[in-house]
Amino acid sequence: MIQLGATVLDKSSFVSVQSVDWKSEFVIAPPRRPLDAIAGAAEGSELYTSLQLNNGYFLDLQYSVFIDKSDNLFLKTNSSRMVYQSDDAGRDQFFRFEMARQPKTHYPFSHLHVNGIWKGGLKPRPKEMEKVHFPIARPTIENLIRVLVYDFDVPSHTKPQDFEPVLRECEQEFLRVARTTSKDPQPLPPAE
Repeated sequence: MIQLGATVLDKSSFVSVQSVDWKSEFVIAPPRRPLDAIAGAAEGSELYTSLQLNNGYFLDLQYSVFIDKSDNLFLKTNSSRMVYQSDDAGRDQFFRFEMARQPKTHYPFSHLHVNGIWKGGLKPRPKEMEKVHFPIARPTIENLIRVLVYDFDVPSHTKPQDFEPVLRECEQEFLRVARTTSKDPQPLPPAE
């Protein structure tokens, strides 16, 4: 919240920590929507309001975290959602990052959605898509195969029941040794 507030967040926006038991599982998100506004929100955006940004656009930000008692009581993310959108309800999304520690589908645990067609009328497109550098976790060849087969309908020579176990084994071996970020700090942008 400090980083957002010091950079892109409108001064009237804030996030809070919410929990049912206040012991081990928490949600970090903006305030909940009024019940009468839930039906008008896009899927995934229905429970919480979005954060107003300095440019008049919105950020749908939700983190579900838990205290991992097996790992020195570290706070870990169970799932996260970060959406840049032109409206509070999330009907006009530009991009969306999602992560689920234990995914319930075949989709990658961490992935990015991009709206290539910006819905006109609400606000102008903030930037052309080919100019944006989206940060994501290091994708694997196995991720690429899944996207091509499941999302782009590229025919596979074998059934998912046959290739998924092989992909999972290879992917786990790669991720065990893969470097996920650079050890060197990212260079600063050029001075204006």
